[in-house]
Amino acid sequence: MRIAVSYEAGRVHHHFGSSPAFKFYEVEGGRVVSSSVEKNAARGHDAVIAYLESKGIDVLISEEVCECGRQRMFDQDIEIYSGVDGQADGRVTDCLAGRLVSDRQRRAQSDINICFGRR
Repeated sequence: MRIAVSYEAGRVHHHFGSSPAFKFYEVEGGRVVSSSVEKNAARGHDAVIAYLESKGIDVLISEEVCECGRQRMFDQDIEIYSGVDGQADGRVTDCLAGRLVSDRQRRAQSDINICFGRR
């Protein structure tokens, strides 16, 4: 599995579309086996999504992902964890331990609540 984190100075950057860099994590057997930071020359969600797709990511962690970008990545089967801040390495650890909720899981829970009249 390959995880990308919008990245700046060791922390999750606030928006994937303007992230100055991404930190990529290679995961095998539920553990990080390597990581690297790459500068992001792409700007805007379309260009950044194309860049991330070319890197073969399975997961994106970022503080903010616009709805258009989210839908395009959903269509590519990229799992998104937005609303995440803090130290990038720690958030990847949280993701692997199941302590983060993906956007897809949040959306499913929201749909269930709407169906059953819960808010």
